Amino acid sequence: TVTRAADVWTVASTAFNLTQSAGTLYVRNTWNGGTALDSNNRAAPSVDDGTANERVYLYNNTAVGGANVIDGGVAQAAALTDLAVASGVFAKSAIAYAAGDFAFVQNGRTAVTDGAGTLPTTTTLRFGDSSSQPLNGSISGAAFFGARLSNSQIQALTT
Repeated sequence: TVTRAADVWTVASTAFNLTQSAGTLYVRNTWNGGTALDSNNRAAPSVDDGTANERVYLYNNTAVGGANVIDGGVAQAAALTDLAVASGVFAKSAIAYAAGDFAFVQNGRTAVTDGAGTLPTTTTLRFGDSSSQPLNGSISGAAFFGARLSNSQIQALTT
């Protein structure tokens, strides 16, 4: 048996337009169920500071697809979830965020929103893992926007 680390790649904030006041993360990905990690939030893309305490990320698990915003180790917009996506099926997801203004959309459905919360201080765009929560799947498209796109824009982006 051969064991290897999860595939994770990062982009430092100096290489793209990472803003601290607002942003939008998008991903088209699958996840592969059937392992002990099924109930964990398998992160696809995230912007973070390299810890679990400051991050914005999109995820899938056995129950839902969703997004999380963590600032100072405290969940700010943790109820941003939608329908579960079956193992091996591609889904398009996006989170648009600004302080007190969060929205998550999956596969063109109506935005799930949260009107309260603060933003983390982030330094890195990360794909495939966020705080030891590996994707265990495939990413076929991703984007970061340095602005909070509107709910209708992220709905169109994920259609």
